[in-house]
Amino acid sequence: MKKLIALTLVTLGVATSARAQWVVYDPAVHTQQILDEAQNIAKYIEMINNQLQQIRTLTDQLGEFKHYENLFGDPKTVLLSTAQPLTDDLRRTELGRTLTTLESAVNGAEAMRYNAAGLYHTVGTTFKTPNGATVTRLEAPYLPVAAVQKTTDNFLSVSNDATARRIALKGQIAATTDALRNATTDAEVQKLTGVLIGLSSVLNNTDY
Repeated sequence: MKKLIALTLVTLGVATSARAQWVVYDPAVHTQQILDEAQNIAKYIEMINNQLQQIRTLTDQLGEFKHYENLFGDPKTVLLSTAQPLTDDLRRTELGRTLTTLESAVNGAEAMRYNAAGLYHTVGTTFKTPNGATVTRLEAPYLPVAAVQKTTDNFLSVSNDATARRIALKGQIAATTDALRNATTDAEVQKLTGVLIGLSSVLNNTDY
């Protein structure tokens, strides 16, 4: 009897151990796992494609910006040789003197010594009488003459300066016009146009 019980227990143990080693395979679950993994891979591929599309879009936009930069140019890189002379001319002090300054500078003695660069003889501040005495001339009668001389000198100085400025400005306008004709970017055209307008305005007001 004891042998029978022992044999039965051994048989049950072997049977139980054999059942524990069996692998349960569910085709439906396995198929669903494959489908889920395929969907995950498809979503990943879609994400990669979207990123590639964004990169292509950004690359195209960068190319357009580069094209615009080549077309319009960078204003900071446009350096004009005629811009500095224009600003220098605008900042220069006017050469002519005011009427008040001329009136205060009138000197009768200078009028007596003035000869208009050798055009005529000077009167001189003194003269000799027939008996040889030296007499100093009065300045008051010569003050109107001195005023005319000062005004004439001022006019000639301003006129000569205006002539020199007009010659220089015309040369700068010609150079700017040539540069404008050969401009390759919109930024260069805009800057050259501004300088050309400024030079023309200064030239127009040179004689005033």
